[in-house]
Amino acid sequence: MEKLKAVLRDLLVALVVGLAIGLAACLLFGLLGGLIGGSVRSGVVAARSAVLLIGGVTLLFAAVLLLKGGNLPAEAFRFRLKRKHEQPQEDVQPPKPLNLFRIVPRSYTAMVVAVGTLLVSLIPDLILINL
Repeated sequence: MEKLKAVLRDLLVALVVGLAIGLAACLLFGLLGGLIGGSVRSGVVAARSAVLLIGGVTLLFAAVLLLKGGNLPAEAFRFRLKRKHEQPQEDVQPPKPLNLFRIVPRSYTAMVVAVGTLLVSLIPDLILINL
């Protein structure tokens, strides 16, 4: 029961992250499209196109992780800052991971993030239907 709760928690967190990414992109590109295009309709079309593009690229990334993710080393997913001048710094510690997703593998997490992003594309579609 605890493992099921952890899996559902991970999937819900991934869906919320996807929805937040999609909503932020929708608002940003909607405002930019409206300012550049000069009308509300052009802003809504730009928002829809941007959210669909971001969701599609995320879904493609999830597919690559699903197909090749098992062959990648764990260090491929770590973020490292490269410095021009390597100086030994003993007191600087690397940031600790957030451990946001505990059980669900990266490929399924990326897939749920993409689904959440693509779900947000319904908002501009509904607005376009009513315009």
